[in-house]
Amino acid sequence: MRGIIALFLILSLCLLSCSVRETTPIIKVTPEEEVVQRRPDTVEIEVVSTVPEGQIQLAETVETNEEAFVGFSVQIGAYSNYENASRCKLEAQKRLSEEIFIEIEDSYYKVRVGRYPERVYTEGIKNKIKAFFPDAFIVEKK
Repeated sequence: MRGIIALFLILSLCLLSCSVRETTPIIKVTPEEEVVQRRPDTVEIEVVSTVPEGQIQLAETVETNEEAFVGFSVQIGAYSNYENASRCKLEAQKRLSEEIFIEIEDSYYKVRVGRYPERVYTEGIKNKIKAFFPDAFIVEKK
């Protein structure tokens, strides 16, 4: 089954890369110090690859009022940078129908699912989430 999925993904990527779309170039900028024998007010630009415009999107952060929410959530990930937390949130949104949000706590972006008043209900949600995120655990906001 994994082989079929992998083959499907590879074929999809090939088709996407072959399709004609308006693209935005991803560029590599060489700082002035590395440019030899050129005017000091110029930079050298090299196009590394192109990505179809609008294809890359990051999830928006949800600003939470920590004092307003008292209860339980299920944490599915903690990341030191926002991009990884955003990817985790997008993956969770594809798989789960619960509310998913990112909280910044202790210099980490923590991806959490739901806001539940009772721990018993949260346990049931956590057990469902563990099928997709085996390291999920319950956190309590006081």
